[in-house]
Amino acid sequence: MTDLAGEIIFHPRSAGGRHWGPPTGESYFPAAAVLAAEKSERDAFSIRVHVAHVPSVTHWTPCTVGALVPGAPGSEAMTPGARSIVYESPHVVGHLRLHGSAEENHTHAGGIARWASAEITSLCGGLSGILDPAVVHDVADLVDHAEPGIALDLLCDKLVDAKASLDVAQRVRLLTVGRAMGLDETVAFLVDAPVEQDD
Repeated sequence: MTDLAGEIIFHPRSAGGRHWGPPTGESYFPAAAVLAAEKSERDAFSIRVHVAHVPSVTHWTPCTVGALVPGAPGSEAMTPGARSIVYESPHVVGHLRLHGSAEENHTHAGGIARWASAEITSLCGGLSGILDPAVVHDVADLVDHAEPGIALDLLCDKLVDAKASLDVAQRVRLLTVGRAMGLDETVAFLVDAPVEQDD
């Protein structure tokens, strides 16, 4: 079976999720069961998940997914558009949604990441007077290490902490980057925030 591009989200600890939060490594090996129309779910089988960045309990994280043992019962239902429950032992810890083959989605995903990295770097230049230089350095360092999602999380957290007043263009650019990467929750604070009008 060809690996599929998809997205994963974890349940918070308060809702029965992982005790220590989402996994922090690039690869993760849980079990999954594909949801099916004719019954609640198919047989559970082991999978391997490779995440694009540290996953979250608040937003979907891009990933590639494949059956750990090709041909395992239930794995034939892993097709584009399928949705799966993610298990660790008997506990449901998250959900997967599958798109197309990893090969088909790789170029597009890589292009978004490169564009997002360039946008975050550019935005940091305009925010250097608002944020502590150490924060700007840390965000730039994350971008340099191909972690635009984490960089955007940090940038938005620090903007909230600083109660920064952004102009319309800055706000629109941040919203666009966050939504393009599927990090709507990260930039949600901007939707109703007051903005500084351009002169």
